[in-house]
Amino acid sequence: MDLKESLLKRSTYMYISVLVYVCAFLFFVYLGLHVYNYKSIENVPVDAINNCSLIDDYSDLTFKGLFLNNEVCIIKNYFGIITFGIYPIVSLLLNAGFFGIIAGRAISDNGFNFVLIHTLPHSIELIAVVLSAADSMFLGMMISLKFLKIHNDKINYGLFLRNFLLYNLIILIAAFFEANISMKI
Repeated sequence: MDLKESLLKRSTYMYISVLVYVCAFLFFVYLGLHVYNYKSIENVPVDAINNCSLIDDYSDLTFKGLFLNNEVCIIKNYFGIITFGIYPIVSLLLNAGFFGIIAGRAISDNGFNFVLIHTLPHSIELIAVVLSAADSMFLGMMISLKFLKIHNDKINYGLFLRNFLLYNLIILIAAFFEANISMKI
């Protein structure tokens, strides 16, 4: 398979998104475990936890507030269409970085089980974040290839609209779990 054929496959961007997120997360977990020096997880700045949002008030941990925070993140990922797929990579690095540092500090302070119990129920949103970044990178690349007249196939925008609606359903479920399970533990 040549480079052009790889660029035209949507799965390529899913692999890239997952790889970027996992590598950044593991790197920053390491930093959180060994370098980033907070006395405890309670001292971590709140804006580090909610890095994806344009919202200034992070105290709204209700279902609606959590859903809107995640929704803004998904919409911002779709800006990768106009940045030729660059913004979603930056978004994934920031999201994985902050989550990794916080997870690393929490593991060193409270143990792995604590982090697993408190983050697993609401990490469902990561599925939507990573997949929306992949869709955005793919669309950004396809549009730029069409613009450069390298690729002339039709883009199925209906598929991406359907995916966007699916990602909204996923973050709706994630917000429910986060508001009613993770925040109650």
